Amino acid sequence: MLLVFCLCTCYIILNWVLVEGYIPTVSTRLTVRKIDRFRLRLASKNSQVEAASEELLSLLLGANKSKDDEISRIKYLVDFLQESNSWFDPDVSLNGPLYAVLYQSGPRPFWEKFDLGLSLGTKSRKNIKGQKYSKVSDGVYNVQNYAEFIGQRFVVEAKGVCTKSKDVVNDQVKRPKSFLELFGDTTKKKPSLIQCPADYDILATGVSMNVLGKKFDIDITGRGYMRVLYANDNLRILTSREDTSSTGNSIDEKAGLTVVQVRVDLIDPTFILS
Repeated sequence: MLLVFCLCTCYIILNWVLVEGYIPTVSTRLTVRKIDRFRLRLASKNSQVEAASEELLSLLLGANKSKDDEISRIKYLVDFLQESNSWFDPDVSLNGPLYAVLYQSGPRPFWEKFDLGLSLGTKSRKNIKGQKYSKVSDGVYNVQNYAEFIGQRFVVEAKGVCTKSKDVVNDQVKRPKSFLELFGDTTKKKPSLIQCPADYDILATGVSMNVLGKKFDIDITGRGYMRVLYANDNLRILTSREDTSSTGNSIDEKAGLTVVQVRVDLIDPTFILS
């Protein structure tokens, strides 16, 4: 009888091992629970970042009519997003339509010195100023800066080439991965994704003015230093990590200028960049 009992017990244990694959000890169960908690924390963080991005976009587009009273909230959301060290896809965020500036902080930008706020008939929106990036190859983009001063009757454009900086901004490559990074984000990620902050160098190759349909080229070249602090399909947060330089110091920007840019079609669906 004892022999039969022992054989049955052994059969049950063996079947459990073969079917389940392992015997979950107390230590194993605790480890699995820790991993699950880390995954929940990461999912919560990703949800917070997504919610912050959507709220910021809504405020910038004026969905909240008391936008002027919400400027402190906008600042908070910008800070939160740039401190999230999120990942972005440069094939999307740095390749596509013009993104227009709807918020800025830091030193006064060059173009603002000459903007009188005249739009002459474009009552639905202010003068548009922003950047368009077009991918040439991995880490290399054509960039077009666009600035309206009297609507599309007076436009200044600068063109150049943007390349991914070889300098490592953060220490993600040098430091060992944390427990959260090893076991938390199982959805990751297209190989092309880059973690913020990410640095790019811009070489400006020429400037032109378009006045009442007539184009005038200006021989100005320069170099800029962009840092991507946050980016997704609809908006991006960029800053100048160093002072820019140009021939004759004509279009220089100071380090620390930070802008939030939004896809122009979300601002003006009729806008066409020539």
